[in-house]
Amino acid sequence: MRNTPTRSSNLPREPFDISMLVRFIAGGLAIAILSIAIIIFVLTSGLFPGIEQLVATPTIAARR
Repeated sequence: MRNTPTRSSNLPREPFDISMLVRFIAGGLAIAILSIAIIIFVLTSGLFPGIEQLVATPTIAARR
């Protein structure tokens, strides 16, 4: 049993890894774009008619 550091550790050697940061930003952007697209699809399609009134009533009340 020698006291040598092993290279088989999953942690990166440097604390700041650029590829992990790029992957994290790309994943966050993809999740945000997907959620916005799902919200727009739900609002434009008439699947849930109650959601349109929930969103539209504050804007209609603000116009008066």
